[in-house]
Amino acid sequence: MNRYLNSFFITSGVYFIAAFFLFFVFADMLITPPAKEEIVTKISLNSVSIVEPQPVVEPTPEPIVEPQPIIEKPKPVKNKPEKPKKEHKKPVEKIVQKEEVAEVVAAVPPPPKTEPKEEVLAPTINQNQIDSIEKEYLAKVRATIEKNKIYPKKTARNLKQTVKVNVNFDILKSGEIKNVKVLEKSSFANLDEASIEVLIKISNFDEIPEELKKSVWNVTIPINYTQK
Repeated sequence: MNRYLNSFFITSGVYFIAAFFLFFVFADMLITPPAKEEIVTKISLNSVSIVEPQPVVEPTPEPIVEPQPIIEKPKPVKNKPEKPKKEHKKPVEKIVQKEEVAEVVAAVPPPPKTEPKEEVLAPTINQNQIDSIEKEYLAKVRATIEKNKIYPKKTARNLKQTVKVNVNFDILKSGEIKNVKVLEKSSFANLDEASIEVLIKISNFDEIPEELKKSVWNVTIPINYTQK
């Protein structure tokens, strides 16, 4: 900035001196009265020095310094410390030391030697004996049926001959009666129904004998109805 001011003052001074000089010359000419004779004043150009104006040196512009952008430093992110997770402490199982109890083993006397028993074999049964047991059992079954047999009133009056109804059923090991049915229907439906009712009424016979070795016994017994 000082450089610009100095050049300005120098240039102004030069112009001021030149103007003052010209003013002095023209003032002298005006004050001096004109001579009767024509006085020719010769002015030597050599005596007048024309001061050429110095070229104005334009100040070189200072380089424009662009302001550097202010880079904001990122604020450090404060990481919140994570709260430590509470560890659930497992309950410590109290280890109870079991006192070892010394077992006192009493001296047990050895069991007395027993002599092996002789196996009693069941007496063998031949087929004739089995057949005999079957006949005896079936005879009891027939006797029980005859004892409980029922005659329908209307049918008994109309009977002119013996009517046989064959009844089939199962006897379980316990003697229980199951699955009663008439094999061949007679001419009297009342007698067929009466035969089934008899066995339902009885419901149980004696147990089947062990010798027969039967869990279920299917039998067919004829029931005879005669005129009364």
